[in-house]
Amino acid sequence: MILGHKKQWGFLRNKFELGQLSHAYLLTGERQLGKKTFAKEIAKIINCTGENKSCGECNGCRLIEKGSHPDLLIVERKEDQKEIQIAQIRDAQNFLGYKSYYGGYKTVIVDNAEEMSIEAQNCFLKTLEEPKGRTIIFMISSNPALLLSTIYSRCQNVKFFKVKDSEIKEYLRSQGLKSQDAELVSLISEGRPGRADEFVKNPDKLSEDKNAVQEIIKIADSELGAKFQFSKSTDLEGERLKKIFEVLQRYFRHLLLLKTGAGNANGFYPEPTAKQKSYSVEKIKNILELIEKVDYKISSTNASPKLALEVVLMQL
Repeated sequence: MILGHKKQWGFLRNKFELGQLSHAYLLTGERQLGKKTFAKEIAKIINCTGENKSCGECNGCRLIEKGSHPDLLIVERKEDQKEIQIAQIRDAQNFLGYKSYYGGYKTVIVDNAEEMSIEAQNCFLKTLEEPKGRTIIFMISSNPALLLSTIYSRCQNVKFFKVKDSEIKEYLRSQGLKSQDAELVSLISEGRPGRADEFVKNPDKLSEDKNAVQEIIKIADSELGAKFQFSKSTDLEGERLKKIFEVLQRYFRHLLLLKTGAGNANGFYPEPTAKQKSYSVEKIKNILELIEKVDYKISSTNASPKLALEVVLMQL
């Protein structure tokens, strides 16, 4: 199910019906907007055997939903790896080299494509330049600036944006959430369907996230020594640092809305401390920009995660 993104959906569905699909699309936008779900739904359309394309009921649609369709391959970074490896891209090329099992399109989805190593990206160029047969490739990225310009130029870019709160609230209520909970989850999801769906699938996540926010914000408001101790003692491997930065970004966006009168206390975020209340709008903007810059450096270089966290915490 696609939540929002009606223009993007209409654009690609129309291209398919006219027989004008490009061989490669780059789906860009912030994390958790539903870009991967969108790509899978398009894969259903082009491989659907029902009367209504993307019927959700035929064998092809069901197999794609289960992740076991023989003509669909999803490439993503393995948990024990820092990058998408060149071997994975070669496997994708081999996959695309075979004829379609059901006579439709061979489809590859590369999730978080910016995580491909430089070698993997260069290896993929040949496939993007000269695709074989009925193939379609979806590159998904929340940080396309990290992709090689040669990769970027060979894909048709489809930009994704945040979804209206009203649409997310309607979806949450349809999933059984009470109006009050749907209101809160919609607010803290910040227009991201993927984030909203996490709360639907895991009812305990709301309280878990609230506790995580309170813990990290408490550190942000502590003395310098406590901040350094937190940085030193916290395991920053994997996605941990990104999650810390995400919590800080969400909280300071909330603080910015409060400061400008565009937001309200909601019971999820802790009450701003006296120190945080004293921050000017400019100060909060600078903090948000710093977090974004440091997060980018971590993604694009071999910068020390510990040092990166310390740089941010020192400014809070």
